[in-house]
Amino acid sequence: VQASHSQQFTQDNRLRVSAAHVSNDGWRDHTASRRSSINLRHEIALNANEQLVSSLIMSDLNQEMAASLTDFEQGISHSGLSADVLSYDPLRKSQYLRLSSQWSKTQEAYYYSLIPYLRYRTNDYTATWQQNMPRVISKVRSLGLLALTSISHSDSETTFGFDFELSQANQLSYQPFDKVVTADTYLAGEKFYHDDIGYLAISPYIQ
Repeated sequence: VQASHSQQFTQDNRLRVSAAHVSNDGWRDHTASRRSSINLRHEIALNANEQLVSSLIMSDLNQEMAASLTDFEQGISHSGLSADVLSYDPLRKSQYLRLSSQWSKTQEAYYYSLIPYLRYRTNDYTATWQQNMPRVISKVRSLGLLALTSISHSDSETTFGFDFELSQANQLSYQPFDKVVTADTYLAGEKFYHDDIGYLAISPYIQ
């Protein structure tokens, strides 16, 4: 299902809203997925040479997870998961959000642009491709700014600016249930890693 609506309030003020929902049962057992998204975009002319374009993107994913199918006697639609793993109901859940606004201005031979943004993403899943099938939870939050100036010459153009981003992330991987894999025993609650990550990028450039 998809829907979109555009509205022009005045010649200099416009809005568009788009949304979609996708549902898929999958042809294998335990592979159903649901995804919803919405996109808002607003444009306004501040004057003849300046405009502001803002956007909001959000999505939500819920997906059942299967494993590799190695025993074809079970049927090609089998999930490849054992009964104890299916009782835990391994899923992938992911959410995404990005809010940004671009201010731009043209003044004779000069063009200016500033784009501040916020970004948020989660990704929680069961690593069904690993024999012990650990649970992984991650979250990333970002704040950024893209800035540039472009100068037109008689027969060339010069562009310079910088990109800035500050991100904070958390990652956790643990064993969700008791699992015996050959000679190894994995106990519920065992942590494989738990990381807090800070990231700072400042990237000046000229072209």
